[in-house]
Amino acid sequence: LGSPGQVRPQAPYSAAPSKGGLDQQTTKLRRKYSLNSIPECLKVVDTHRGPGKPGIVYVQGSSDDGGVHNHAVATVAPGQTVTLNIRKDDNLLLRLEAYYPQADRYDVTVTTRTGSFGPYISPGTNSQSELKRETPFIYSQFGAAVTLFGPITRRMVQVDFNGGPGNYAVTFRATAGGGTPFHAHLNTATGNGEFLDHVVPGATVNDTSTAFNAIVPNAYVLREKWPNLFGVVNAIRKDHVGDMWDASGVGPLVDGRLGIDFSAPGSTVLTSAASNAIWGTKVQDGNGFYTSQGAVSGANPQVTGIVALMLELNPTLDAAQVKQIFQQTARKDAYTGEVPNPTWGYGKLDALAAITRASQMPGARSYFSLDRTEIVIDYPQNTAAPGTTAVTLTPGNGAGAFTTSSSAPWLTVDKVSGTAPTQLVVRTNVAGLALGDYAGEITISSADGKAVPQSIMVHLHVRTPGPLILNVTDGAAFNPGFANGNWITITGYGLSDTTRIWQGSDFVNNQLPTVLDNVRVTVQGQPAFPYFISPTQINALAPDNTLTNTRLGVRVITNGVTSNLLDVNSLGRNPEFFRFDGRNIAAVHLDATLVGRVGLFQGVTTRPVRPGDTIQLYGTGCGATNPVIQASRIVATTGTVTGTVSMTIGGKNAKVTFAGQTGSGLCQVNAEIPQLPSGDAEVVLTIDTFVSADGAFVSVQ
Repeated sequence: LGSPGQVRPQAPYSAAPSKGGLDQQTTKLRRKYSLNSIPECLKVVDTHRGPGKPGIVYVQGSSDDGGVHNHAVATVAPGQTVTLNIRKDDNLLLRLEAYYPQADRYDVTVTTRTGSFGPYISPGTNSQSELKRETPFIYSQFGAAVTLFGPITRRMVQVDFNGGPGNYAVTFRATAGGGTPFHAHLNTATGNGEFLDHVVPGATVNDTSTAFNAIVPNAYVLREKWPNLFGVVNAIRKDHVGDMWDASGVGPLVDGRLGIDFSAPGSTVLTSAASNAIWGTKVQDGNGFYTSQGAVSGANPQVTGIVALMLELNPTLDAAQVKQIFQQTARKDAYTGEVPNPTWGYGKLDALAAITRASQMPGARSYFSLDRTEIVIDYPQNTAAPGTTAVTLTPGNGAGAFTTSSSAPWLTVDKVSGTAPTQLVVRTNVAGLALGDYAGEITISSADGKAVPQSIMVHLHVRTPGPLILNVTDGAAFNPGFANGNWITITGYGLSDTTRIWQGSDFVNNQLPTVLDNVRVTVQGQPAFPYFISPTQINALAPDNTLTNTRLGVRVITNGVTSNLLDVNSLGRNPEFFRFDGRNIAAVHLDATLVGRVGLFQGVTTRPVRPGDTIQLYGTGCGATNPVIQASRIVATTGTVTGTVSMTIGGKNAKVTFAGQTGSGLCQVNAEIPQLPSGDAEVVLTIDTFVSADGAFVSVQ
């Protein structure tokens, strides 16, 4: 049915039955059919899930075996040989698996850096196997009835290369039969390497994902940088936000099907973790209860959860209908290209569109739609009580009267009579509550019990008065980590009583202010220079510091009260562009006109760039300059970046004519636009080994 990609040591089923959890049938099937009997798994999926079988869906990701030249196809004529040459890139295990018709017989010779081994004679019958352990590899050949995965229709050859980097080869000789193409794969989840010949793209989808009634998502990149529990920046810089995760298994399948239905966020997602979990890297946000998760197995459970919501809303849907909904509602963008295709399937998952489509199909239940389903309230003790929060409720599919209830005595909700759509008012009573975090839930239920219940989660933080830091990022791309002497952004609660930016009167003797309205910021005990203050956000210039790649503690002192200490990773350089709207770089033409598509901002003239134009792009984090510019003083001169600077625009090298600091923490780069087609062109700046974040664009016309 599909390719013989390596099966991962993970649960083969992700079931989303209509009432939550695994239904009894699926539980029994999981016990009966393990990963050692793949054909039976496929048969079960196609027999028990699909058209006319409502309420249960099978979801499994493609594989983690894509992204490199790890699929080869070759034909061995009777009595002849064919050699697959392999380059091994490291000391880790690299596994080859090859599958050929069970009626044929292939003898195998393995060549390593130290010599040739074999030939190993093909097992005499399909019920026999052979195992050879050599120092640089382990060789196995299985008859079709005794493979690692149970009986299949093909024989299996497996070679685990344990040696160091270098060239390896596997030679197949057809001693009986032959003439039929066979497929070989390299499992690159551990070691790195690739075939040097006979390479054929695609067919890296796990066998267990090739059932006709399976829903198969791929994984694309959600983020490339995040801080761990101790504030250290973790990054997978080869990942590109929005693009396909490079190891996602891709189609087409051997039988010509796409193999991929659509793609979902998979690398890197942040997810909840048990307090005693040892899996993954815990992240700084969330008090240690969240971890990072990557690969296709990071995308698969998200899809499964969305399927569960679809089935709760419309329990009559079967697997074929759910698959069709996902395919029809998937969105395309510059990364997916034209869809469908064997890499992206029908595009990127659109959860809201899929659930909305499920609500519009026959059999859908009535429901209540809310304009917000989560409320976060910060309450410093002995201050004014929190205000109310308004929520708008809209009935759907004929939902009528409803009732509300609360899970917590401190949480209530009122219905405002005579409003259409209905307005709900959520109130919290903080009187008598001790310090701590509280969670409550407002539940909306239909009076007749037919509508899908809806809920509003309310998180209440009762804490001591004073500033509280939740996060610190660079001041341009808002990613973890920052360069000394450059802009940072601090978010939290109670950071300031006022909202303003610095003014001329705040400067004394050409020194930047270290305090605005009784608000101070320190980085590793040294005063920073606040530019903007507000109750929930502070933008400040980090002080100069010789320490780099070091965790530095950040504090806010407001009205003499000191916040918590948050550790943040300092970097030697951290070049990031300021962005007008989160996407378009803050840049100007040489005549000072803003760079951007026409009409980007109402009432402001913007103009796209043309090939050959020189523009000035602005950011922060460029690091050391010559001459040295002190962070504490108003910039009176220009400093040129001391590192090696390069830039690509739209994937092409751009000529950089200047890179330096021209203002407080302000990095300016002058660059010439290369020959590019019209459209948005992504800009990537590299200084030494430090690379700017993805997702910053200029408009080209």
